[in-house]
Amino acid sequence: VYDVVIAGAGPNGLMLAGELGLAGIRPVVLDPMPGPNPLRRANGVIGQGVRILDHRGLYGQIAGTSEQPQVNPRAMFAAFPLDLAVVPNPQLFLLPVQQPRLVQALADRAGEYDVDIRWGHTLAGFDQDADGVTVHITGPDGAYQLRTNYLVGADGGTSPTRKLAGIDFPGMSSYDTVVRMALDVVPPDEWLGPVSAGLDIPGFGRVPPLKFHRGDQGVFAFGALGDRAAVLVFELDTAAREEPRDDHVDEPSMSLAELEASAKRVLGVDMPLRPVLPDAPKDLRRFSGINSRIASRY
Repeated sequence: VYDVVIAGAGPNGLMLAGELGLAGIRPVVLDPMPGPNPLRRANGVIGQGVRILDHRGLYGQIAGTSEQPQVNPRAMFAAFPLDLAVVPNPQLFLLPVQQPRLVQALADRAGEYDVDIRWGHTLAGFDQDADGVTVHITGPDGAYQLRTNYLVGADGGTSPTRKLAGIDFPGMSSYDTVVRMALDVVPPDEWLGPVSAGLDIPGFGRVPPLKFHRGDQGVFAFGALGDRAAVLVFELDTAAREEPRDDHVDEPSMSLAELEASAKRVLGVDMPLRPVLPDAPKDLRRFSGINSRIASRY
């Protein structure tokens, strides 16, 4: 019988695994992916999570510094910049780190405590009784079961654990926004400001770096995320919807031309884009819909 089984080897699941290891508990961590997700899905940790990483000696390791975390004087919320210098005792901390690197650091820490991380093993179901939980798992070699005292779901917003447990997920879903972004792409060189790193777009004007420019059709932003150039477009649909359109199913992968067309609809002018390195694979992403939900119980 295992003390704890954790479903999900993302940042939350691996952080918990390391904390349990520190307390002398050796959990089993399950994740359906064959290994850590290589996609740069997030670009930093914000708030008190930074201090927690510092308490465990991970902040300096990830940030490459011997200094303690410093309060960040500015923040962004809902595309609006916030000046925290006017706030008494601000406590907003920031650690720029792309998610694959954070996951690897947390996996390495869990490994120091001999945590059993099983990549390619999927939670298929569970049965709970007064004495614990029987976890049903599908792995590379077939189906098997584990007996545990506790099953923890750390498997994201679409959590299979939550769904299997019958826990409601109240809140709001909106499918009237499509987010398109690309990393390692840039507009023409002559549009780039040599000092400000902003854009001077012919027929439109100046767009400061890492600032959200709002228009009637959506939001446009350009700037550097770490050492990578990024273009981001939020495009608003004509009417609010709580369900996805039928044609959103099985959409083809996003192309650079699709991002250019979306930027033109938002800005009203052409936005030619090219890869920073012509032969490098393109990092293009599309997200349809926005959720604001929380589990009804934990």
